[in-house]
Amino acid sequence: GELLREAEQLVTQRIHPQTICAGWRLARQVARQALLDASQQATDEDVFREQLLQIATTTLSSKLLTHEKAYFANLAVDAVLRLK
Repeated sequence: GELLREAEQLVTQRIHPQTICAGWRLARQVARQALLDASQQATDEDVFREQLLQIATTTLSSKLLTHEKAYFANLAVDAVLRLK
């Protein structure tokens, strides 16, 4: 939604939609490369799982799932680890 709001402002400034899309594609590539450069390969599975659990718990803290946070955090981590 935010990208569309920004695009609308850019179009209002008479920037061609193809130019906006090209800029977004470039930004996506730069962001992806930055994430790849910052990423680290997990060496210890237990530590990796604990880090994922902390991330999931923090993310769920702002949701309506506060009473079942641990359950849903474990559910999310299990799902992510199955993707490997």
